[in-house]
Amino acid sequence: MGLTGEQIARLFRTFGPLIFQRALRLLGHREDAEEATQEVFVRVLRAADDYDDREKMHHWVYRITTRYCLNQIRDRKRRSALMQQHGPRAASLVTRRSPSAMMTLRALLAMAPEDQAQAAVHVLLDGMSRSDAAEEMGISRRKVGRLLDDFRAFADRHAGTAEERAS
Repeated sequence: MGLTGEQIARLFRTFGPLIFQRALRLLGHREDAEEATQEVFVRVLRAADDYDDREKMHHWVYRITTRYCLNQIRDRKRRSALMQQHGPRAASLVTRRSPSAMMTLRALLAMAPEDQAQAAVHVLLDGMSRSDAAEEMGISRRKVGRLLDDFRAFADRHAGTAEERAS
């Protein structure tokens, strides 16, 4: 059973701003956030008929958006590495400028294991409590704490590499 035009419009009014703000915060560029919003919304529409728990749909959309954006950050890192192999001029064409701290953070997120990156995004970037992050990720608060500790240790070990990749 497909969604009607009105149902699609209602979903977009409800979740479009959430998806865009989340993507903008993670990706750092309006154009990237707009593209992410479109792609994530298409994914939501494809799976919306199969999603049963309407009360938790907000969390589901949030997770889809976070995963999509983290994958985009990782893909950027891979593209940048390929461009650097083919010469500095090509790399400078695809490298976007933003504050160095956010660039370093994005580089660390791209390098970190998926679960650590998600915990770090929720708590360190979004300012969620560990309890809220645990609910969002579907894990215990204690597990979120361990993931954050692991991410911090990872960041300490790889900060130099991340700064190099970010610059």
